[in-house]
Amino acid sequence: ELSCTRGKAVLIRGGEHVTIDDCVLRNIGNMAVDIVEGFGHAVSNCTITQCGDGGIRAFGGDRMTLTPAGFSFSNNHIFRIATWSRCYKPAIHALGVGMEIVHNLIHDCPHTAVLFSGNDLSILHNEIFSVCLETGDAGAIYAGRDVTFRGNQISHNFIHHLGGVGMGTMGIYNDDVLSGTTMENNFFYEVGRAVM
Repeated sequence: ELSCTRGKAVLIRGGEHVTIDDCVLRNIGNMAVDIVEGFGHAVSNCTITQCGDGGIRAFGGDRMTLTPAGFSFSNNHIFRIATWSRCYKPAIHALGVGMEIVHNLIHDCPHTAVLFSGNDLSILHNEIFSVCLETGDAGAIYAGRDVTFRGNQISHNFIHHLGGVGMGTMGIYNDDVLSGTTMENNFFYEVGRAVM
């Protein structure tokens, strides 16, 4: 268990195949895990909760050459995060190329569950509920404002019981000219809009 820190619990800079597995990360001042470049890093089978900022943030891969980072975030339970910074501090924030977000359970967040930007990102088989509890014009899974974010796949997710004020909340939100996202076999229940 990693707990009771004023900053980040784990910072990974560069390297290859660093794995955080079967850990509890809680009562974290900022985010639980921050990954900056490298290859093949993974966070799996972890419980992440009570973070002042987000859960996992990962930056990796090369968008100019579409070289993948090979990062994987799987089988994690992430809830009650963003207790200090309420917006744009998601459970998982993926920036770059070639990452997978698979089989995670995410709930009880004031804003977005998964925020992504980049290419060839896979968001599959996740269950997301009770997110965007304090925000509107938001999405459980969100990206936007760049037509070059292509090759992303959002499939086989169960998104249900979303919050949302004002303009409401979307299950999957492709905002402001975002294009090229494949969305298949997702199940939505009690959401403002399924997909926008």
